Amino acid sequence: RVTDVNIDYDTPEIGYCVTLPKEQGNGYCSTLVQLLMNEMPQTEFFATTHTEAMRHIFKKLGYKKAGNFLNDSKQEIDLYTFTFKK
Repeated sequence: RVTDVNIDYDTPEIGYCVTLPKEQGNGYCSTLVQLLMNEMPQTEFFATTHTEAMRHIFKKLGYKKAGNFLNDSKQEIDLYTFTFKK
């Protein structure tokens, strides 16, 4: 895996959120990720994705693309970071 972004070991990662196709576009994933972040004591997060839907959600929530890397299957994965004040 290759990336030039330095992330602290204890920085929480926001994982994938999946919605049934018929329910997509209703904001369920965005709301869930936002609620999760609000409940965490940390103010810095990172996330990885290769899907356009999650890229859209992360950008909508204020995440910034910080780089990318190749996973074990040689698939390009985008890396996003987020810092906010509570």
